[in-house]
Amino acid sequence: MSIKKLDFAKPFFEDVEFVENEAEYFVEPKSIVINLAHKTHGIIDAEGLPLEPLKAAVLQGVVLKGVERALVFRNYDRYDVTNPETAALVEKTWKSLYEWSGNERQKGIPYHKTEKIRLTEDTSVTVCYAAPMSPSGPHKEHAKDIDEVHVQLQGMGKVQLFRENDPAAFYREFILAPGNAHDRIYGENGEYPWHQYHSVTASVYVPVEIER
Repeated sequence: MSIKKLDFAKPFFEDVEFVENEAEYFVEPKSIVINLAHKTHGIIDAEGLPLEPLKAAVLQGVVLKGVERALVFRNYDRYDVTNPETAALVEKTWKSLYEWSGNERQKGIPYHKTEKIRLTEDTSVTVCYAAPMSPSGPHKEHAKDIDEVHVQLQGMGKVQLFRENDPAAFYREFILAPGNAHDRIYGENGEYPWHQYHSVTASVYVPVEIER
């Protein structure tokens, strides 16, 4: 049994916990809970309603039962990143994609993010901020052999799918509001369609990366 406090997303998300093997866990303040029991397909009971693996929910005053692995953003809406002043502070505080990667193609992209942290032997997360109406650009390959799901924390965003490396080849999108995680878009062997994250408003989301 373990409840570990995490500080990687400060100062905007100051009360983040990684919960492992807790028979019961009380969610007191308004929080976003992400079920990370993807290996065992463990379902969390949230007052009689199931929270499936790699799905999330906004909860408050709820006792969770059977928590194998979960990431909890407590008081996730304490700061509102759709407020321009807060958004400007996020951009000053978190490094840009270009600062993290040094990749010239990412220079000037209005994305900022925290460091990536490893929660378990196969699962890592980071927290990303995107300015309004900012596409990440279609891609299908990842730096590592990973499965990835995006979970929205604040603002509105979408994950879009394309038949080829061309935004005009769009065929499906998943709309993301706080507490939403899109369906899995990768196949059994890790194959992806062309896809991208695209913010609608100023937006904060969590890419959950699972090494295969």
